[in-house]
Amino acid sequence: MRFSAGTVFYAATIGISFIEPGAALAVQFALADTATEQEQAAKQVLTELDKLQADDAEFERLSFPITSALNMTPRCAALR
Repeated sequence: MRFSAGTVFYAATIGISFIEPGAALAVQFALADTATEQEQAAKQVLTELDKLQADDAEFERLSFPITSALNMTPRCAALR
């Protein structure tokens, strides 16, 4: 079974919370901020993609990182 680095890091903060609750909470807030930034960036890309045609070079440029990331997930790898 594979876990993302974020999942492993979050699990570690749970363990740290028993030793130093304040530090663990600060790390969890930082992770949440990063997730929010990533979500906003993804929404912006999807908005831009929505304005383009699939045969547009800009569509390919914007969608490549998304399709590459999806192809690296275990579920998509199993479908290949």
